[in-house]
Amino acid sequence: MLNNFRQTQFALARHLRDPLNAPLPAGVKAADANACSQVMVDFVSNILAPVFPVTRAALGEALWCQTVHLFLKDAACHTPWNSAVQRAFMTHVSANAERQQLPAWLKDVAHFEWLQTTGYLAALDETAASGAA
Repeated sequence: MLNNFRQTQFALARHLRDPLNAPLPAGVKAADANACSQVMVDFVSNILAPVFPVTRAALGEALWCQTVHLFLKDAACHTPWNSAVQRAFMTHVSANAERQQLPAWLKDVAHFEWLQTTGYLAALDETAASGAA
């Protein structure tokens, strides 16, 4: 029973990441899967939004959601930490801008935004470390 449930979970995850190439598992309604997919895209968008505001604004909401969905489909991110997800997104956009038909300059903007945030967080860490000593 548990093994069957686990297989269904993996099949649903594959479908949510790539609905065109992974079939919907038996017993799961398409409307429910679509709702889960939208929640997943919204959740990851909320993780990415503070780091990539210019990228998001330049793409517009529809293309941003499509880019996030393709990131979820294609990118390998093995940790739930926000900073790792943000770095993986920047790497994914930089490597796949042409394939996703994104503007050529977008990878530079995304990289700059990520560097800016990384530098800011490093400065905060340094300040906190010096204040604690």
